[in-house]
Amino acid sequence: QQGIYVGIGIHPIVLNQAHAPIENQLERLATFVERNLRCIHAIGECGVDKRYPLTKSEQIALFEGQVYLAHKFKLPLVIHSVQSHHHIVERLQQMPGLNRGVIHGFSGNYQQAKRFIDLGMKIGIGGGVTWPTAHKTRETIKLMPIDSIVLETDSPDMKLHGDTSTFNSPNKIPAIF
Repeated sequence: QQGIYVGIGIHPIVLNQAHAPIENQLERLATFVERNLRCIHAIGECGVDKRYPLTKSEQIALFEGQVYLAHKFKLPLVIHSVQSHHHIVERLQQMPGLNRGVIHGFSGNYQQAKRFIDLGMKIGIGGGVTWPTAHKTRETIKLMPIDSIVLETDSPDMKLHGDTSTFNSPNKIPAIF
């Protein structure tokens, strides 16, 4: 549909729910992207997350496959990285020419953010930055170039601190800002 664009990928949380080999999942994703390229504007949310009970090698293989697809189709990435920034940086460095995307829901330090920015990525800042425990991330944001920041809500998730509503929504962007 005109005016509606999507990012599509395989999130690490669904890896163990797919019951199909990673290669098959990536083939299906590639076929879907190729058939719908006119409305697909990103690959993701994809990445590596240490919280999920999967082997790191499976998550990295799935992420690498999606990095390859983003490169093949000349699309940016939406990257999910939890306690895995060094793995993500390593994979992005191995794919020269892939220099567009967002590190979604970033909560890291300045050195980590700088590595992503130097690779051409934007840093996604959402509701997590409003939590009292997010000192490190707020200090990092102060040091980053403004054009490297993308404000996001991860609607309906990633609620703002003190928000008692059931769901997050895009109307919360001013509060995040």
